[in-house]
Amino acid sequence: MLRILFVFFTSFVLIGFSLDDVFADEQEITSRIFSFETTSIIEFTNNGLEEIKTIRIWLIDSSFISFKLENNWTSPIASLDTIIFTTSEPIKTNEIVKLGIKTEKSNLLIHWEVYDQEDNSIEVGKTPSEIMQSFVSEPEVIIEPVGILPESTFKVVPKNLHPGSTIRVTGDNFVPNSSLKLFVNDSRLKSFVTDENGNFMLTTKIHKTTKAEQVNFVLKDKQENEKIINLYLTEIEQKISKNIDLTVSEIQNEFFRTERLEFSGTSNPDSLIIIKIKNPQGNLFSTKVQNTDFQGYWSTSIDIPFNAQIGKYSAEITDGKNILTKSWDVITSKKLNIFPTKLSFKFNELIKFNGTATPNEQINLILVGPQGNSVLSKNFVVNTSGFFEIEYPTTSSSLEGTYVLYAFQKYETQIISVGLDTYPKKVISTQLNYVNYHNSDVAIIGITGEASQDISLSIIDKNDHERFNDKIKLDFSGKRTYLLNLTTFPPGIYTVLVSMANFQASDKFTVDLQSSHVPIDFDMLKNTYYQGDSIYITGTSQPHSKIHLFLIDPDETIINEKETFTNKNGNLFSTSFLIPYGELFGK
Repeated sequence: MLRILFVFFTSFVLIGFSLDDVFADEQEITSRIFSFETTSIIEFTNNGLEEIKTIRIWLIDSSFISFKLENNWTSPIASLDTIIFTTSEPIKTNEIVKLGIKTEKSNLLIHWEVYDQEDNSIEVGKTPSEIMQSFVSEPEVIIEPVGILPESTFKVVPKNLHPGSTIRVTGDNFVPNSSLKLFVNDSRLKSFVTDENGNFMLTTKIHKTTKAEQVNFVLKDKQENEKIINLYLTEIEQKISKNIDLTVSEIQNEFFRTERLEFSGTSNPDSLIIIKIKNPQGNLFSTKVQNTDFQGYWSTSIDIPFNAQIGKYSAEITDGKNILTKSWDVITSKKLNIFPTKLSFKFNELIKFNGTATPNEQINLILVGPQGNSVLSKNFVVNTSGFFEIEYPTTSSSLEGTYVLYAFQKYETQIISVGLDTYPKKVISTQLNYVNYHNSDVAIIGITGEASQDISLSIIDKNDHERFNDKIKLDFSGKRTYLLNLTTFPPGIYTVLVSMANFQASDKFTVDLQSSHVPIDFDMLKNTYYQGDSIYITGTSQPHSKIHLFLIDPDETIINEKETFTNKNGNLFSTSFLIPYGELFGK
């Protein structure tokens, strides 16, 4: 018996669901694919008793370019690797439906899943192409995937714009995983893909040559559907230069030999920053000199030698007017170590990690998938041996690509990448150690990307205003742990946004939200789950509240817990639990 327990302030809700060990009878669906070069006709025959309403198809090693539908069929979701077809006239027993697709590559293996009128899965399969010399007739019209819906909206900030301005563009209610292009008048600024929820957030720059006048910000999808915002660009005003206070970002309390220590902060533009580092005896260990850029940002780093003395080090940072100090301990060896059993896994395999950490201490682990969303999270106390294992089950429909595991224990962080059906690639990704924080906390942010790349880190508040910004550099392995002091952050919901060239990643967190006093009106997609399934949880409660979720097994043991929150409308921020293999059956 598995249960979910929602805990918040003075009240709680206990939710139950069953975990069956009986699998549904298979339904027979016949599929054939006839291909000529990169154009294919997919034929599905319903040999079962259930009527077919929805068909999902996806590719592993290619991309869709376009598709054609029969009458009464539509495609509510179409992306580069997945298309969902649905009909107003379900396919009855012994009836056939034919769908046309065009792909980047030829001779493909098409993966598919068929659903009934209640959105229950009837059958999952994969079908190879049957190569033809030619088609008797080509599809009449190939329809490009739609990306913009009538309810789609976007906005541009800040309000005061000039030629050359850096802008942030956010959008909601677009087709998930759809390709869009952003223009200013007829000049393209950026191409991008929406996330799995149909939203996006991006940073780009208006060309300096753009005239200071009323301009159109235009979003277009592949069908040339448009959403337009009219804004004015004004001439850049000459500003009187002002002094910027010397600041230094937070650093960890402990570092290990051979690790890299990063300093960053602000001061007056085009000024000189001098950092003097002293060893545990108070003697000068190293000196670094760094210029600020034209905006006043600066950053530099030192590599701790393998034979560095153990003990407390200090740094004196000055811009010639002000002096700030930082200190840290250099310790002997890392306590948190995690290793994947291999770098590349196949579909239907368990992605598995072995690790050691400080015994009897809390550890937080998050596995981020290829689309940048959390696919697994675990929060537990490490046993007395210090050893633990992490497993994530994959299926034939799992997303191919790079998966990034983030591990946090106190101030120690480890980031490991693996690949599913490929070797891991350097991808930009970010993850916080928690979701809900107090104003007195220091948030730990893990970041990955290209080796030694410059990264822009921004904190965005609920009104899309930039609350904090820093420019940092990833280490030689393409990783970085960033400490964010939250003492100046008022209560609210925030987004951490990391950007590198044309790529970006984000994660959400809250500061000083109160626990809800209102029972949760929750919803789950179904009541019966199997080992390895994900339980997706949605619901409503008191707006702007923090919520703690527990997954409890039939023996009353907590097997997982999660933090989440509600937005200004009281909607629960999307979250899920993964049912581990080996758990007890029951409710």
